[in-house]
Amino acid sequence: MSRQIEVLAPAGSMEVLRTAISAGADAVYVGGVRFGARAYADNFDEETLVSAIQYAHLHDVKLYLTVNTLFVQEELEQLYDFLKRPYEEGLDAVIVQDIGVAAYIRRQFPKLPLHVSTQMTIANATGGALLKELGAVRIVPARELSIAELSELKERLQLEIEVFVHGALCYCYSGQCLFSSMLGGRSGNRGRCAQPCRLPYQLDSDENTTGYHGEPYLLSPKDLCALDYLPQLIAAGVDSLKIEGRMKNSSYVAAAVSSYKKAVAAIADGAYDSAFVSGLKKQMAEIYNRGGFTDGYFEGYRGRGMMSMARPNHAGVRLGEIRKISKGTVTFLAEADIGRGDVLELALKDGSKLELTSPLDYEKGSIVCLNASKTKLAACNTTVYRTKNAAWLKYLTEQYIENEKKEKVKIEVILKKHSPAKMYMIYQGSRIGVQGEMVAKAEKQPLTRDIVLDKVSRLGNTPFIAEDIQLDMEDDVFLPVKALNELRRMAVESMTLCLSSHPREPVERIQPKTPPVKSPQVSDFCLSAYCCNEAVLDTVLEFDEIATVYLDTLFMEDIRAIAELRRIKRSGKSVILCTPHIFRRDMQKLFTDFLSRLEPEDYDGIMARTMDSFGFLVEQKQNFRQKRIIGDASLYAYNAEAAAYYRQYFPDMEFVMPRELSFEKINALRLPNLICDIYGNQPVMVSAQCMQRNVDACSRKNILRRMTDRKHVGYDVQSVCKYCYN
Repeated sequence: MSRQIEVLAPAGSMEVLRTAISAGADAVYVGGVRFGARAYADNFDEETLVSAIQYAHLHDVKLYLTVNTLFVQEELEQLYDFLKRPYEEGLDAVIVQDIGVAAYIRRQFPKLPLHVSTQMTIANATGGALLKELGAVRIVPARELSIAELSELKERLQLEIEVFVHGALCYCYSGQCLFSSMLGGRSGNRGRCAQPCRLPYQLDSDENTTGYHGEPYLLSPKDLCALDYLPQLIAAGVDSLKIEGRMKNSSYVAAAVSSYKKAVAAIADGAYDSAFVSGLKKQMAEIYNRGGFTDGYFEGYRGRGMMSMARPNHAGVRLGEIRKISKGTVTFLAEADIGRGDVLELALKDGSKLELTSPLDYEKGSIVCLNASKTKLAACNTTVYRTKNAAWLKYLTEQYIENEKKEKVKIEVILKKHSPAKMYMIYQGSRIGVQGEMVAKAEKQPLTRDIVLDKVSRLGNTPFIAEDIQLDMEDDVFLPVKALNELRRMAVESMTLCLSSHPREPVERIQPKTPPVKSPQVSDFCLSAYCCNEAVLDTVLEFDEIATVYLDTLFMEDIRAIAELRRIKRSGKSVILCTPHIFRRDMQKLFTDFLSRLEPEDYDGIMARTMDSFGFLVEQKQNFRQKRIIGDASLYAYNAEAAAYYRQYFPDMEFVMPRELSFEKINALRLPNLICDIYGNQPVMVSAQCMQRNVDACSRKNILRRMTDRKHVGYDVQSVCKYCYN
């Protein structure tokens, strides 16, 4: 392995950041107090963020700032002030979701590297190519891509590719979820996701059932662990291995970062094998797992095996099954070593959990008898899990959390009579020198080498540790110990400043673009209808008031769709074809094949739903010059800068009004030709998972099912089999 593979760690606070660096992170991503996709993490105010940049750079670690939410207009106007100081302090990159934000940063801060968040749902090189043209240097693709797709993306784009390798997975394609927003007003696109995917649901069931065979968490995936796939990911050209978890604690980050650093080193050294990986995964499971791990979508689409439908939170590690229950005690055979202070858990008959703390150490194979309450609610054959491994947490604390990283430096000291005392500190090519008081000839007791070496090596509370000290010292010299300590302090301060400070020249503020205002006339308004089956279309064609028909991907299933298109045109209505909700490479081919069977007069326009489908339209621009181009609400245009970006390719482009914005926010956009949803079910999730497959079996049919939440609110679940998403 000739190239450097980055292990990228999350940090929601300075404590976690220090832990991540101590554990070996090559880069850390953090959020500011605004504009990050984890609004409920501790996050970093301006002063703390500057300290974080300096601390990371001191240890030769890069620091990336998440600005990965959608920006309304007034927020975009505040972005300069938010980024100005971190930029000038040497921030290594900014991670963005909003295309308007990306365009603004590229123009306002041209020397600031731009990383594209997974929230932008890049699943195809068509979208990535536009972002490369904009100046992005790194793409974080959709987490649903296979290794083959990642390899193709790398080959076609020749950009850095950053891939999530560990941590929580969303049920939905990131950036395409409005569930939390519509359900409770907490927008995932605004960093405030309430995680409704971790709540219980029922599918096609009555009020007396709890879900599928007692597994009601239909939308809850297991956590990702890609340790088994690191060689393939590296071979595919992945540059950065990203760990999810800006809401997680120091122990989690310490375990994850150290494990992935060890795995990358083992691959380079030829020491990587299944036994090595298994050991790391067992350690990771002790910290957090949801009924085991999943390897995600790296080998293609997956189903039920990816899901944690029985439990949405930490499940712990199996230790055995209850063999005997007495009043006040439970007994089981230990299937693994148990340590004093370990926290164990078992389920009770009423659905609650009973926690027990082990008072002793037990070896694997021992009979364990623990004092327990609520034994009347316990049952034999119930599995006992360990949810806290005290010894492992103690090790992580001592090794990484309380033990800050130290950089090994070489020190040279020169003490010559009638010359200033000099000290040089050398670290990775940087050589910093300082001068202190004049060295005198000793009149009584000369300074000894042992005293000098002792004082110079005292770097305890500094970021450094002395690896080697060279002393060039005459025999009969004198220098006060206080002066020697001051010389050491100045050298440490100078080296710290040298390593931590990467300043940039300040830039002058550029105002965001504001498109010209067009006042709509009453005659501009028209009524449209969205159709996904023939029954709806038959009804729509009865109404002359409906001027335009939008045809969903579901409608484009067979050759009959072309006849239906022509029937709509004969009725005098316009036809807009909707791209698939997700536009991966294979989906692009299917959509392109359908278009190739049409005559130009068969349809009037195309609605793009993601950056990938918009990139496809730009790539094929010559074929769509006479067509209406419409951006769906999921091709987010929350601010005028975003709208201006899209319209540089299609000046007359229309937009469906963003579903999360109030009228006040929409008015601030000052956009003409807005299209507004006024009636009908709204798509709140697009998922590569198939609920039909997860609870029954793949039917290879577009099935509509009904999901109900704990408050008996129902949601339609539509499978789109041809394009393989729900």
